[in-house]
Amino acid sequence: MDGPSLPSIEEILASTQILSAPDSITTVVKVRERFAVKYGRLVAKVEAENLVLLANTDVPAPRRHGFIADPETNRSFLIMEFIEGDNLEQILPSLNLVERNIVFKQVQDALTCLRNLEPPDYIGSVSRKPLNDGIFYTEPVDPKQSGPFANQEEMNKGMLLRLSETCVPSHVQFLRSLIESTLQGHKTVFTHADLQLKNIMVHRVGSKEDGSAGVFEVKIIDWEMSGWYPEYWEFCNATVWDGLKPDWLDAVQEMMVGYSKEYLMLKLIRSIVFQLG
Repeated sequence: MDGPSLPSIEEILASTQILSAPDSITTVVKVRERFAVKYGRLVAKVEAENLVLLANTDVPAPRRHGFIADPETNRSFLIMEFIEGDNLEQILPSLNLVERNIVFKQVQDALTCLRNLEPPDYIGSVSRKPLNDGIFYTEPVDPKQSGPFANQEEMNKGMLLRLSETCVPSHVQFLRSLIESTLQGHKTVFTHADLQLKNIMVHRVGSKEDGSAGVFEVKIIDWEMSGWYPEYWEFCNATVWDGLKPDWLDAVQEMMVGYSKEYLMLKLIRSIVFQLG
């Protein structure tokens, strides 16, 4: 038996149930009672491809129902299952310590599952496409800088190309020596690459018999930056931005292996590329 019919572009645009934040670069709306649709000019097909990959795993990610590219408006529409609950940024203050540990353990299990996926022979997005992190952005796409990369050495060269847009040659040479001594020898693993509280959905589905804590379903959303990265990338991206909540920083250090020297190197690279310092 066929599944439910998918919403049309007209039905999507008519929805007034907006799920995304007002300052989001894309719009997410609820359509009927079962679909969440992300749309806009910056919605990438690679996110739909990531969800297809994850559908064959135990990673708790939304199910992809369809993808529509509208050539007339240059907008794309990613049709997914609607995820019940609230994001962890909203619900975290209401959770007791036991409940926080339950939720973060589910996130940790998801990350373990991700990192156990069999890697391909490249670093890049699925289907051998460029990485979607802003460090690697070029217009038009330049594989030497954006990927996919044959290995970590080539990826490092791509980051140095980006740094050369801002830094004088002597500074680039100095950064090359730092990068080559810190960002090498890592495994390639599948990486969410934008793991933060707002991208973790939590749905309370019951309570433990002794009343000590709730029972929760956890799903991770926003897979547009995901792909095959060196193993340090997840930890560094989850902790690299200033202003993170102490609870999140503590949880990340419990859920993930730490990469301290890689963290400092990547933070330096981001500060130069995005002129943060």
